[in-house]
Order: sequence, then C-alpha cells, then structure tokens
Amino acid sequence: QSNDPELYNWEMYERRWAAIKREGVEVVPFALRFDQLPWPVFHFKPTLIDINDLCEDEISYFVLSTKRPGYQKKYAKERLRHELLHYHPDKFNARVLPYMLEEEKQKAVAGASKVTIILHNLL
Repeated sequence: QSNDPELYNWEMYERRWAAIKREGVEVVPFALRFDQLPWPVFHFKPTLIDINDLCEDEISYFVLSTKRPGYQKKYAKERLRHELLHYHPDKFNARVLPYMLEEEKQKAVAGASKVTIILHNLL
C-alpha cells in the first residue's frame, strides 16, 4: 500500500475491478453501494463518492495521468479504450449489477453511462 494518495487510489481501483472480475483473491460482497464501486476518479474528500464527482476533468486526470503505474507507455487512446471496457453497458450490467444493492442499481447504471460518455468524448 502506497503513502502517495494518487498511487493508493489507482491501486484500490485496480483491486476492486480485479475482485469484481474474480481475478483476485478478494471476494466481492453482495449488496454493494454506489460509493464502493471502482470509479475512475481520485477521491480525497471525507464524503462518499457520488455521481456528481464523475466529471470530465476528474476522469481525464485519473485515466490519462502519466504517473499511473503500468500505463506510462500506453497511448491515450489505449488507456481510454481499456477503461471503456469496464463501463460498457453490457459488461457493466453483467459484471457489476448482480453485486449491487437493489436501490443502488439505477444510480450505478447512470454513473457507468456518464463515465462511458465522458470517455468517448475524450477519445
């Protein structure tokens, strides 16, 4: 675990996706809330992440930063396409929604849709 808050955010983001995709050792608990999902933004506030935190500037900085481990040699389009695979409606709905609290599903779909639109705009 890193002492650098940005590195820690990227690390947690990757770990959460690995758990959702069942690539890691961690087990995804059922009944996830919106704020527990891996969203491509840095979140340093004491409040829980919300759909309003998913904005183009934040997503762009998170996805396209040259400091992101393992992404330094990837072109911007490669990075954006990689992220799009997480939030594509078919994949997101199949991989993520089964783990969501029922009352959080609609918000999660809206968040994924917002991220997808922003990532497409950045391409």
